[in-house]
Amino acid sequence: MRPPAWFVGEFFGTFILVFFGCGSVATAVLTGAQVGIFQVTIVWGIGIATAIYLTGSLSGAHLNPAVTVGLATWANFPWRSVPRYFAAQFLGAFAASAVLFVMYRGTLLS
Repeated sequence: MRPPAWFVGEFFGTFILVFFGCGSVATAVLTGAQVGIFQVTIVWGIGIATAIYLTGSLSGAHLNPAVTVGLATWANFPWRSVPRYFAAQFLGAFAASAVLFVMYRGTLLS
């Protein structure tokens, strides 16, 4: 059984956002390659732009529970879909965090 397109969009979009965003911070801090805040912000910006571009047509690219609540409050997004979007976003963020943890585990322990 295939997951719905909105779930795939929110899961992978949030995964990309957290992986690039938090990954850029982890790389800068844990490897001592801190040149300035620009390196983190540019990678984070590229990550969010990529996530929106790749998943916008699948789910609307909320990628953040606050955006989902805002759209449900002030736009025509149905409230009954909010918990499902939250679940997809949480799972995507958690998966990206787990991947980053595995990638930087040796750096954290040394």
